[in-house]
Amino acid sequence: MVLADEGRLEDGGTALLIEVTVACPVGSTGQQSPVFRYPSQGSYVPTCDGGSHTWRVRLERTQGEWLPEPAVVTAFAHVEEGGDRFTGWHQRTVQFTEG
Repeated sequence: MVLADEGRLEDGGTALLIEVTVACPVGSTGQQSPVFRYPSQGSYVPTCDGGSHTWRVRLERTQGEWLPEPAVVTAFAHVEEGGDRFTGWHQRTVQFTEG
């Protein structure tokens, strides 16, 4: 899995969009997977068909606003196969710009 290098601020900085790309094997099942940028989180469910897929995840703040600056984002991909749960993750500094 990989997080995009850049994300976009929306709604005056009270929301942001970040892309997450994940590939998981055919036969596994994607589970609800979180994406974090303090103090908020968004989520997506991976599609497991052997190919890479990109999701645009939206995070919203209830108080304050984010600024157009670099920030650390952490994303997880939860997948189940054969009764076992596997987790991949990626953390990086993402440059956020106004959309």
